[in-house]
Amino acid sequence: MTRPRARAALMALARALDALGVLCATAYGDCISDFEAAETVNIFSVVEDEDKARAVLTWFNKVARRYEHDVGKLIVLTVVSVDELNEHGPSELDEALGSGIQIAGRVDKDFILRNVRRPHVLVTLDTTMMRVRERLALRRELFGSEEVVVRGPETYKGTRGGLLEDYGAIRVGDDSFLVPSDRLDDVVRELNRKGLRFFIKEVMLSREDLRRLKGRPT
Repeated sequence: MTRPRARAALMALARALDALGVLCATAYGDCISDFEAAETVNIFSVVEDEDKARAVLTWFNKVARRYEHDVGKLIVLTVVSVDELNEHGPSELDEALGSGIQIAGRVDKDFILRNVRRPHVLVTLDTTMMRVRERLALRRELFGSEEVVVRGPETYKGTRGGLLEDYGAIRVGDDSFLVPSDRLDDVVRELNRKGLRFFIKEVMLSREDLRRLKGRPT
């Protein structure tokens, strides 16, 4: 299948999604990084409500083979209503919307990501039985620390990342942090390995909420 023909077919599909009233549609995954090697073209679409989602999927099921023939690959179309976005994990939405390329829709994908509320978990560590020195050492290990290096007359400041940084954690207190719900199992495994006691509570937060929390001093 020639690339110009595939490109034309995808552009036609994007125009059709626009005409159907899709708010936002992005192409994401392997088809973005290496189109030739990718087995599928993944498209994530956001619509107003469940009725619109059913209508778009019904239409696509009728025309999918024609588009797939011209593209030369299987097309996987995910259609989600605005209310259903909360049911998708943060990592999934970040891949589909954050890393994807918008191909259709009048609503910017970043606007959707900023405002959709997604499940996170507030984790509070129980450090009441620890000594002050032990608490400080634990906080440095988990949350990282600022370091000052003096080399001759020059002084340099830097930040050393903590263990929780790899899991997308956001520190919100001395012994509390937020983590995306789909990374909770990894975090719990680390905390259990260290023999720590902790409490968890699920909360719904938008990217805008997280931005404000990141800007707060801890």
